[in-house]
Amino acid sequence: MAIALADLKLKEAARNTGAQLGGVPIDGDIGLEAERLKVYVTLFSDQRRARQAELGLKAKPEVRDAMSNGATAVKAVDRVVFVSNGRGGVVDEFHLDEVVRVVRRLAVPPPLTAATARPIGAGPAGRPGSGPRAYPPDPDALEQLRKLGELRNAGVLTDAEFEAKETELLGRI
Repeated sequence: MAIALADLKLKEAARNTGAQLGGVPIDGDIGLEAERLKVYVTLFSDQRRARQAELGLKAKPEVRDAMSNGATAVKAVDRVVFVSNGRGGVVDEFHLDEVVRVVRRLAVPPPLTAATARPIGAGPAGRPGSGPRAYPPDPDALEQLRKLGELRNAGVLTDAEFEAKETELLGRI
């Protein structure tokens, strides 16, 4: 991917930076940057998880504020989420759209399965390294979200506590 995007003057800045995005487990990511654009391209196991991650990010107040200023953009396309930053200015939407166009033409690797996924920080055969972790779906997450809302409405949880737990639970759905 980094090679394909080099024509757009983007250089790789980071790779496999975490296990989740917007509270949703990822299959992998790459960070790329140019003079006025930084973009993270994150791959998910399916479109549903990509959409959940997009919504999880957009639910964060700091992301919403940055998006309203034009300093950040978040887009989900198929199994991929693009998070871009204008590096101190407004996001160059044309440049971002070109990144999306190039990535859509690439063959993305198949989703990780429970058999191929490794715990965070485990490389081949469980040795330290970088590898995303697969999470089993949690059928009780919707019920837990309902109860979480009740606790917030009752004043037991602060908004920050609610948002942190909500993001975690949305990743399990």
